[in-house]
Amino acid sequence: MLRFWNHDIFTNEEAVTETIFRALDDPSPSQACGLGPSLSRRGERGKSGAHHG
Repeated sequence: MLRFWNHDIFTNEEAVTETIFRALDDPSPSQACGLGPSLSRRGERGKSGAHHG
């Protein structure tokens, strides 16, 4: 299971899409359990300077 913040979907569409494609290419146990990497509240893996929370 993958989860994304609404803000990331609207502002980081490319990063969200890339994350989805990576998960489809590599269905590892951690991805299947929802323990894999995800986007943070601050943007693509914390790289964005904006904080929404």
